Amino acid sequence: MKTSTDDFEQADTAQIIANLARRAEVATFTPRKGDYRDAAPFVVLRDEAGNERIETLKDRLEDPVRKTGIVKLNDADSFIAYYGIHGNGAPVYATLVPARFLAVLNEHTADKAGWRDHRADFLVKHSREWDIWNKHNGLGAAFNSNESFALFIEDNAPDIVNPAPTTMLNIALNFRVKSDVQFSVAQRLEDGNIQLGYSNIVNASAGTQASGNLTIPEQFRLALPVFDGINATKYEIDARFRYRLKDGKLTIWYELVRPHKTVEQAFTDVWDKIKAATNAPILHGTPE
Repeated sequence: MKTSTDDFEQADTAQIIANLARRAEVATFTPRKGDYRDAAPFVVLRDEAGNERIETLKDRLEDPVRKTGIVKLNDADSFIAYYGIHGNGAPVYATLVPARFLAVLNEHTADKAGWRDHRADFLVKHSREWDIWNKHNGLGAAFNSNESFALFIEDNAPDIVNPAPTTMLNIALNFRVKSDVQFSVAQRLEDGNIQLGYSNIVNASAGTQASGNLTIPEQFRLALPVFDGINATKYEIDARFRYRLKDGKLTIWYELVRPHKTVEQAFTDVWDKIKAATNAPILHGTPE
């Protein structure tokens, strides 16, 4: 039996009308609403096979039924300001590694459970200066040449407070000028500085040499902001020069003195600032 073209056209038309009707259901049905907290309006839709699904209509709410979301803050002042608007005595959770303060603004209370999904998150980032000096800290980050050491000191001299930055710049200049010399001896002077002896062949055919000494401090002091931020507090930290002589080649590096204690102090200061400004209970831990 042959199906006429009219039959196909009628079937297509019926299908189009059915699809349009289903699409219009969301707008034409009277939405229902559950009797539970946070309930949003919904309609029940049915496809051509009779399968049902629920379509929520949150966009029909005039306002959200409660506050939700995670707000990420970039400094302590912004965290304090946001807490001042929404905190209402909510706890703040704090961790040192990574350095972070997280306020759960609808946390459980002694009287009732909370949804725990409205949060203020302040991830405390290290400053660029701290990252630079920490990156080159230790033997594993020793400078691969006298010149690279000199350039590093020149670039970061403003962070050095003792000896004076000009003294460190002179040391860096001497290392750059004498980048090709051979070092032969090192000794500690009475004032605690380190004297490095060197020699440089001036005329190879005549066998003449120029020799001398370079003096570097055994220890120097930095003043760095540990954490990022405008007008961030600077903390002083000592660093010790270290060196190795082998076959006339000098390998030099520095070691920061107990840098973790400086980080702990900076973190404690941020903790105290947030606690004083918000009067929030701060818990050392992480919420799930």
